[in-house]
Amino acid sequence: MTRGSGGVPQGTAPLAAIVADLPLFVGQDGGGWRPWSKLAEDGPARSEALGKEAEFNGLDARGQAAYLIGTMAYSITTLLVALRAAGVDIGEITPGNLFYRHELVHWEEGGAAGEYNRMVFRLPDTLAAGGPPIETEALRTQIVALLEPALLRISAETGLAKAALWRQAADNVASGFLYTGRPLGFESQAIMEGATLLRVPASPLTNKQTGFIEITASDPVSGATLSETFRARGGCCRAYTTGDGGYCSTCVLVPVAERDAKLRNSLLQRLLDEAS
Repeated sequence: MTRGSGGVPQGTAPLAAIVADLPLFVGQDGGGWRPWSKLAEDGPARSEALGKEAEFNGLDARGQAAYLIGTMAYSITTLLVALRAAGVDIGEITPGNLFYRHELVHWEEGGAAGEYNRMVFRLPDTLAAGGPPIETEALRTQIVALLEPALLRISAETGLAKAALWRQAADNVASGFLYTGRPLGFESQAIMEGATLLRVPASPLTNKQTGFIEITASDPVSGATLSETFRARGGCCRAYTTGDGGYCSTCVLVPVAERDAKLRNSLLQRLLDEAS
């Protein structure tokens, strides 16, 4: 078994099993695909992608920009981390040979729920398992390279600052590591590597707040405890600017103590539900 510098397994899972758990198609499956490169090169493709974010949540232009970069960062990270666990040579994935399309997904976190737009992918026909391991720094470089061209265009077109978009990207890279490692059985390693990747000096993905937090709740009656790791945000998705006007459960604008209390209460409610 091989591992990256942060300990995430590489080449330890069958490719077919990984692909079965991902929003992923291989080869010429169906229609409606666009090259990833179009998000940077093609104005209509960007407009369509931004519009997808507005369809279900009423976001303004800056909110659409924040959500779209989050979608891109989360989708790319889950793809690369999971495929690497299957031993796929992800270094061969480029903006020109990776294709995407959109779908809507329901989510729940910290007692809150909603929907988000994600991207499903079609891989190059020639991509195969058995590639050499890729280290954490190479993975970070690849994620940045896949995001940066479109991010710069989106910032210029919507007026949302590049720094704000990179923070949103970092938050969703963290989520990508956490929510890929958890179902595939290497959550602790994924958290370690994600934290390492997000602390590289001078990287656009680095900020002081994005990371991971462990929350523990205790049932005062039974004494049972429940712990879970959550993603700590460093950026803002701007959901508070919509008609509902509420903050996400882990919003960077919510005081840390209040955020942790909300998450702890959601875990306690889960404990109580399991006991009833």
